[in-house]
Amino acid sequence: LNPTPPPAVPRRCHQHPLCRLRRLSTSMSKKICQAGRCHCGAVEYKVDGDIVFNALCHCKNCTRAVGASPLHIIGVAPKTALTVTKGEDKLVCRGEAVPRYFCGVCGTLIHQGPAGMDLRAVTPSAFHLEGKLPDDYLPTVHWNYESRHWDHNDNLVKFKELWDSPKLDNQGQEIKA
Repeated sequence: LNPTPPPAVPRRCHQHPLCRLRRLSTSMSKKICQAGRCHCGAVEYKVDGDIVFNALCHCKNCTRAVGASPLHIIGVAPKTALTVTKGEDKLVCRGEAVPRYFCGVCGTLIHQGPAGMDLRAVTPSAFHLEGKLPDDYLPTVHWNYESRHWDHNDNLVKFKELWDSPKLDNQGQEIKA
């Protein structure tokens, strides 16, 4: 309905996931320059900025929003790195703490990001690519692995919640340091 973003999330304690995300390191130092679009083509965008995270997110907030688990998201900064090049009037915003912008015609997720943060998260499934993702776009971690629907037997680091929470093994057991 209205693509106007909701108000910023109020400052919270350092234990809240959104507050921990505010402390995200931008040390990945990889760049992204990629075009994408929704399924029907009504909305197109370009993203050109710094990759600040590249994760498979298992949280209920993300997975329920798109109906799939996990959701592969690439965080790009600054938020102005994402430009809608076609169909901005077709965007629909849902959510307050983590506003998500969908195509109002076909429902494809275009981008999301915690309110008040200088980043946007995009889904590589909407990129203009054929075949496999380039190595720089492959996920590097699992977030919120405690909420997974099944065990993932891969070599990616798995965090119970976000990157400053305990690490888990493929079966979801905490790895003792």
